[in-house]
Amino acid sequence: MGITVGSIERRGDAQRVKVSAGLDPLTGRPLYLAESTTGEAQPILNRFRILVDRLPDEVSRQGVQDQAVEGLVR
Repeated sequence: MGITVGSIERRGDAQRVKVSAGLDPLTGRPLYLAESTTGEAQPILNRFRILVDRLPDEVSRQGVQDQAVEGLVR
């Protein structure tokens, strides 16, 4: 499991959870997952971290699928 950067910010009566999801492969700009809550923020932060940690596996699988489709199109 990699290191995922995230934060919980207080915004009035709510809390905003924000986690870095890497860089957009087309633009190179940073991508984030963000959600606001008036309840507990830690479970959201934990869920986002799990999702981001799984991204490299999903991207690898998607890349294999894209190559298979490319082979069919040619």
